Amino acid sequence: MSIRLRLTIWYTLLLSLALIGFSVLVYVVLVQGLSAEIDRTLDRFSHEVHRALGPTTDPTDLRHSHIADLDSIPVNEFTAPGVYVQLLDDQGQVMAASANLRGGRLPVDPTAIQDALAGQAAWRTLAAGEDERVRVLTTPVFVTDQVVGLVQVGQSLHNLDLTTRQATLTLLGGGLVAVALAAVGGWWLARRALGPVEQIRRTAEAIESARDLGQRIDFHGPTDEVGRLAATFDHLLARLDEAFQSQKRFVADSSHELRTPLTVIQGHLDLLQRETDPVDQAESLAAIRAEAARMGQIVEDLLLLARLDAPQPPGRELVDVDALLVDVYRALKVLAPDREVVLEEVEPATVRGDAAQLRRLLMNLAQNAARYTAPGDRISLACRPDPAGGVFLVVQDTGPGIAPEHQPRIFQRFYRAGPVQTRAAGTGLGLAIVQAVAVHHGGHVTLESEQGESVHGSTFTVWLPVAE
Repeated sequence: MSIRLRLTIWYTLLLSLALIGFSVLVYVVLVQGLSAEIDRTLDRFSHEVHRALGPTTDPTDLRHSHIADLDSIPVNEFTAPGVYVQLLDDQGQVMAASANLRGGRLPVDPTAIQDALAGQAAWRTLAAGEDERVRVLTTPVFVTDQVVGLVQVGQSLHNLDLTTRQATLTLLGGGLVAVALAAVGGWWLARRALGPVEQIRRTAEAIESARDLGQRIDFHGPTDEVGRLAATFDHLLARLDEAFQSQKRFVADSSHELRTPLTVIQGHLDLLQRETDPVDQAESLAAIRAEAARMGQIVEDLLLLARLDAPQPPGRELVDVDALLVDVYRALKVLAPDREVVLEEVEPATVRGDAAQLRRLLMNLAQNAARYTAPGDRISLACRPDPAGGVFLVVQDTGPGIAPEHQPRIFQRFYRAGPVQTRAAGTGLGLAIVQAVAVHHGGHVTLESEQGESVHGSTFTVWLPVAE
């Protein structure tokens, strides 16, 4: 059963229950109100009949013609439609009746007669002909505390029954029409509300069949729950597409980077099979050793990036990054003796993480600065506190700088923007490792670079949260 059908059924069921409850309430209130009004009318006319009979002290007076004559009682079909009065003696025999009975009589209930003779008012709803009912109030007539007769006041329930039947038919018919409209409207609303969900399903099927992550839902409806779901799905598709394209580029780039040293090694192995000169053999072996070392470095970097991509927290040891920066400064002076390496501001700072990874981050930035600067250029390192609760690790050089078109991609894996001679010296993974280590430790890395005749150079700034 589809969600649309289930929503329609539940919506229709709930509305049906609400309509049934409302109809029952209206019916009960209507019947009780009309019945109460009839009882009040009968009670009022009963008092009027008793007043019309007048005070009497002789039981025989009740049979006197001027007392038993009910013509003086204002009961007719114009002033009180459907209200009838009759006078009974203490034996329950009809002595007089109102003119609108036209010679007939009100139905008599023996139990009501007994209750009235016992001195109690008796209310009864009695049958009066085919499909007709009448409400009768029987009250006693007292003479010196003795019941000498009975007064019966009745009113036809024809109008009440007719009104309740019409109300029942109206409520039932209106309820059925409302339920039918609710079912149709619920189906339409459910279809409209779930339209984006169906669009998401079709898009997912199209992506699965065509293997095209470039498709989008492009929902243009209101920004409700379904609209936000469609937007989230589009965002997810964009992230998946970006990750898929990045993976494709990564596989292609890593294959290319590994294929180059393998080709060189294969060529030198073929040369060793043909070459007999010891000098040439030594050169081939040295080249093979260098390419194998380069391949090993690429594989090691890829393994480190794979570990950094894993969803696990970094080490929890306390690391003095200012001391790491000093160690990198000393190593860089040895690695780049012809560059001007300067240690600027170094403030004590401690972070939680992996010391080896953080040292690798700083060393990659330092080696990158040395690789892309000429002899005599300046390379400065600094460790500055962040008042907001962090530390800035800065590596700045006065090299040629990085062109603006290369800056957005500088942290991508295997991407190198320098000259060809400097590209061959690295693996293209150094800055990718820098960014991965920074993110893995809850930080980030930024680049500022300028190219010009008077101002040039690059500044890499790594922000890390300090340990509490």
